[in-house]
Amino acid sequence: MRNRSQFSEWIDARTGLVSRVSGLSGETVQGGAGLRHVFGSALAGAFLIQLITGLLLMTSYVPSSSHAWGSVWFIEREMMLGWVIRGLHHFGSSAVVILLALHLVQTIVMASYRAPREFNWWLGLIMMFAVLGLALTGYLLPWDQKGYWATRVATNIAGTTPVIGPLAQQVLVGGIEYGNQTLTRLYGLHVGLLPLVIILCLLGHWALARRHGLNGKERPQRTDSYWPAQAFYNLAAIGLVLAILLGVVLYEGGAGLEAPADPTGTDYPARPEWYFLALYQLLNEFESDTEIIGTMVIPGTIVTILFFLPILDRLFPKRLVHFGACALIFGVLGGAGYLMSKALLADWNDAAFILARQEADEQRDRADQLAEANGLPPDGASYLMARDPLSRGMDLLEANCLSCHAYGGKVRVQLQVAQPTAEQLASADPTRFAELGQSLSDPVLRSLAFALPEDFMAEEVRRDENDVTQTKVILKGKNAGGERVEAELVEGRSHVIVQTEAVQSASDLEAFGTRDWIRGLLEDPTSPKYFGLVPQCGGMAEWKAGSQLSSEQLDQVADFFAEYVIPYREGVSAASWELQFEDPENQHPGYEHFLNECANCHFWGLGGADGTGVDAPNLYGWGSPTWTRRMIEEPGARDLYGYLADHEQMPGFAGQLTQEDLDVLIRLLKGDFLPVRDSEDGSTTQPAAAGIVVDAQQQPD
Repeated sequence: MRNRSQFSEWIDARTGLVSRVSGLSGETVQGGAGLRHVFGSALAGAFLIQLITGLLLMTSYVPSSSHAWGSVWFIEREMMLGWVIRGLHHFGSSAVVILLALHLVQTIVMASYRAPREFNWWLGLIMMFAVLGLALTGYLLPWDQKGYWATRVATNIAGTTPVIGPLAQQVLVGGIEYGNQTLTRLYGLHVGLLPLVIILCLLGHWALARRHGLNGKERPQRTDSYWPAQAFYNLAAIGLVLAILLGVVLYEGGAGLEAPADPTGTDYPARPEWYFLALYQLLNEFESDTEIIGTMVIPGTIVTILFFLPILDRLFPKRLVHFGACALIFGVLGGAGYLMSKALLADWNDAAFILARQEADEQRDRADQLAEANGLPPDGASYLMARDPLSRGMDLLEANCLSCHAYGGKVRVQLQVAQPTAEQLASADPTRFAELGQSLSDPVLRSLAFALPEDFMAEEVRRDENDVTQTKVILKGKNAGGERVEAELVEGRSHVIVQTEAVQSASDLEAFGTRDWIRGLLEDPTSPKYFGLVPQCGGMAEWKAGSQLSSEQLDQVADFFAEYVIPYREGVSAASWELQFEDPENQHPGYEHFLNECANCHFWGLGGADGTGVDAPNLYGWGSPTWTRRMIEEPGARDLYGYLADHEQMPGFAGQLTQEDLDVLIRLLKGDFLPVRDSEDGSTTQPAAAGIVVDAQQQPD
C-alpha cells in the first residue's frame, strides 16, 4: 500500500493526473446519482467501442474498390475473432443511434437545452449529425452490393439539395462515376474527419457538463458524489450495452457481407440501414417534382427548430416552447416509426422486391463459396462472379440462348410482377376467367384479368391451401405463341406473379461438348435433348434408323471422341491429326465405326457445306473450346451448319461476346464449375434450376 501511494505521488508530482482523477470522483451529482444520468455515459461508451473495433478493423481493411470486399471477407472468415470485431462495430452503430435518440429525448424532456447549457445543446446536435455521418460513410466501405447501391441512393438524395447539391454530390463521389475515389473519400471521412469532430465535441460537451453540472432540478434537495454511486451506474450501463451487442453478434453470427459490388447490375433491391429507412420512405411519399419536400424541406425544418430551440426558449414563454419541443421530438419519433413500418410492410407485400432479395441472397452465398474454395482473385473481388460459369455463364445463357435451347431441361422463364392500382383493378374485366374460376372472388378475378394478356388462353385454375397462413390461386394456360403461362397470387393481395416459359425449339445444352452428350445423341438423336425438335437436322435420325452399331460399339465411338476429338490441339491440321490412325494397330475401335457409319456425312478436314452435297458439320475438334466457340460465333460457316437455309440456322454471336464471356459460357456447357453449396450443411449439389430470368415490373400504388 505504501509502494502504491509512493507510486501515485510520483505520478501526481509529474503529471497531476492522480489529483485530477481524485477531484473528478469527488464532484457532486445534483439531484442524486441514478439511472437517469447514464445515457450520456452509455453513448460515450458505445462510441468508445466503435473507436476500438474500428482501429482493429483498420489493421486488415484495404480502402480500395478492388480489394475492399476481399479484405472484409478476410476479416469475417479468416482473421481471428474478426467476425466478432466487425459484428460489434456494425451493430454498435445501431446502438449509438438508439442511445443518441434516447439522450436527445431525455435532454428535451428535462429542458436541458435552457440557459446556461445552450452550447452543450449545440455541441450535442453537432455530434448527432457527425454520428449519422459515420453511419452513412461506413455503409460503403465493404464495397458490397448493399453498401454500393445504398450509397448511390444517399448521394443522389444529397444531390437534390438546392444550389449546393450537385457540387456536394460530385465532391463526395469524386467525379461522375462511383469508384475508388468515392471509397477513399468516404473512408477518409469515416476514419478521420468525423471521429475528430465527435471527439472534440465530446470533450467540449463533457467540460461544459462539469461546469454547469447535471440537470437534477426534479430533486434539488439531494446531492451525491460522483464516486462511487454514479460511476457504478455508468459502468453498469456501458457493460449492459456491450453485453447486448455481444449477444446480438453471437446470435447473428457476425455482420454479414453481400456479394461484391456490381455497378453494371440494376436489379439489386437497395434499401438503407434501418435508421435511414424513415427518410427513404419519406422520399417515396412525394412525386418526383415535389420530392425535395421529403428530402430537404421537412428534415431541414426539424433540424432548424432543434438548433434554435435555446433561442426560442428566450423569446417565447418557456412552457410553450417546452411543450412544443416535446411534441416535436415525440412526433418525429412517432412519424419515423410509422414510415419505417410502412416501408417494411411495402417490401413484405412487394413480390418484385422479394424475388430480387432472393436472388441477392443467392449471389451472396455464391460469392462466399467461391472465395472460400478458390481464394480471392488478385485483380479484385468483382472477378469472383465474372469468372464463375454458374453466375456469369448462366446470365449469358439466359440472355442469349435459352429462348430456343434448354439447359438441364429448363428453358428461359420470365417472371413479371403485375401490381395494379385501385383504378386499374376497377377497370379490369372479371368475367374473362369467370367460367374457370367460379369460386374465386371478384378482386382475384380482376387481378388476374389485369395481369394476363388478352391472348392468354386459360386451361386450369386451382387453389393451393397447403400453407395455413395464406391461400394461393394458380391459373395456368398458354399465350398465342404457345408459351406456357402460369399466374399466381395470394388471396388478399393484389399483385400477381406471371411466369412465362419459352418453347424449346433446339437441343439441350447441358454437358454439350462432353462424352455423355455425344453418347446420348448416338443412342437417341430424336430425343428433345438432341435434335428431336430440330427437323432441319434430321440426318442423324435417318442414320440411326439404318445403323448397325451395337450399344457397345456406340460406347466405343463416344470413347473415341472423348480421347481423340474433344482434346483438340490448336495448330494441328486435321490431316496431321488423322495420321496417327494410319497404323491399324494404333486405331481406336471407335474410329473404325466412325469411318464406317459417320464419315459419309461428317468430315474431319474440308468437309461440310462446301458444294460437296454433304449435309452435316465438320467434326474435327468437336466439343473442344475452339469448336464450340466457332459454333457460337459463326454457326453458319461453311464447315458447320452452312448447308442449312438462312432461316434454319442458329444466329451467330460474333462480336457480341468477349473472350472472357465465351470462356465462362463454354465451361458452363461442359459442367466445369464449382457446384452450388448447400448452405445448411456445407455440402455441394448441382444447380437445380437454370434459365430463370426475373423481369419484374412494378406499377406504383
